[in-house]
Amino acid sequence: MWAEPDPDPANEGGWHILVAIADVSWYVRPADALDNEGEKRGNSVYFPDRVVPMLPEALSNELCSLKPDVPRACLAVHMWLGANGHKKRHRFVRGLMRSAARLTYEQIQAARDGAPDATTRPLLDNVVAPLYGAFAALSKARAERGTLDLDLPERRVILDPQGHVARIERRQRLDSHKLIEEFMIAANVAAAETLEKLHQPCMYRIHDAPDPAKLEALRKFLEGLEGVGLRLAKGQAVRPRDFNRLLQQAAGTPYAAMINELVLRSQAQALYSPENIGHFGLALRRYAHFTSPIRRYADLLVHRALVSGHNAAGEDFGEGESPKMPLAAFAAIGEHISQTERRAAAAERSAVDRYTAAYLAARGAGRCEFSRPHQWRDAVRALRHPRGERRRWAGADRQPARRLLSLRGGPASPGRPPLPAGLPSGRSRDRTPRRGQSSHRRPYLQDHGRGPRQGRWQGAQPRSTAAIAAPCRQGGKRQDEWCKTAQAALNPSSRTPAAKTRAALQIRPDVEK
Repeated sequence: MWAEPDPDPANEGGWHILVAIADVSWYVRPADALDNEGEKRGNSVYFPDRVVPMLPEALSNELCSLKPDVPRACLAVHMWLGANGHKKRHRFVRGLMRSAARLTYEQIQAARDGAPDATTRPLLDNVVAPLYGAFAALSKARAERGTLDLDLPERRVILDPQGHVARIERRQRLDSHKLIEEFMIAANVAAAETLEKLHQPCMYRIHDAPDPAKLEALRKFLEGLEGVGLRLAKGQAVRPRDFNRLLQQAAGTPYAAMINELVLRSQAQALYSPENIGHFGLALRRYAHFTSPIRRYADLLVHRALVSGHNAAGEDFGEGESPKMPLAAFAAIGEHISQTERRAAAAERSAVDRYTAAYLAARGAGRCEFSRPHQWRDAVRALRHPRGERRRWAGADRQPARRLLSLRGGPASPGRPPLPAGLPSGRSRDRTPRRGQSSHRRPYLQDHGRGPRQGRWQGAQPRSTAAIAAPCRQGGKRQDEWCKTAQAALNPSSRTPAAKTRAALQIRPDVEK
């Protein structure tokens, strides 16, 4: 990645930027063994302790990994930007590149903030400063488009040399991260535009507008927040800037994190498809993934299409073209890699949850004791539904967190997925399961005052989170049972429902410290 002020006097204040990506299409040819396995996996999967790569490490960590002063095959795009960040023109090239240095996000940010090290100090004026100058221009264009900007903190699990959780911290969001993101988005847009111009099939990254039913549910929820004045525009086509306005209103209030989460859940899911409908979240008419072919099969398809298109246009881009296939087969690949992406994301979340449960169980030497009372309350509230992250919001008052969820015990019923076993639940005189019911007691996350099923299961006794948290803070049997469940969920050889459903915990950012 590289940038310089545009020397063209007609583009005063403009920038010339270059984004070079490893040329995976040169090494992975259509229908060979590597390609078949890459398509099957769809993408790489990242866990706290390991990576399951889409392609072999000989490619991902060697031939297609950029190393300082080592020539590497690449597919690159030159882009010329105006002072306002709008792209004036671009051009793709294929060749070899030699990188000057391999830097981390923290190194670049420290150099920008006035604390360069021995590696970044010689690069400050000629490399770092132009990069941030071009980033400022691209940020102007982003703000003008009105892209959706959610503030959703991510957890980062840090392991010690023995593989145990050393700490869990909030993942930093630096300007250097945003810089790389903006450069990559610009390159992805250029790839999609080029494929359209060259009349080549493109695997678009599409993101549809939100479902009206979800928007109406969000509006009703906001109306229930008395005295806050949060509103979502009504009677017109909703745009990302409308959500941004809502998030800005919620910023600094006790509802900020909750509103960010609800806005995220109201959005459609991004997919891969040869049919372009635009990208709602980024406010772009066309978008494709080009910048990560070593870990995403969609990007590899885009690389091959670019090679094919330029060869067809009379430019010598060499071998590695995309094979001809029916549109239905191409669309099927898009559906498949969309599914593998969702599968990978679910596995990554599950791994982080399991490590978090281990960390919580180990902090109190097996007793899971917390230093602050609200930590147990938050841990109980953060229990996840096995099918996803569904939570039903019970309504709001001045302290909505206290009325968010209650924990109820009860056997599984038809149509209701089983939940982690062993957590505290109500007493039951009849421990013999009925026909079609499991012998394991399972808690269920149920909101307050919703529906006739509340408290009517066999042996179920409503318990609020406060009622569960108080005995836990004092120690005792209920706390020990809870800890054992968290530990059982980490044992892959266990045959208990706890292991099958992987009882997972999440903790707030202030608790993680």
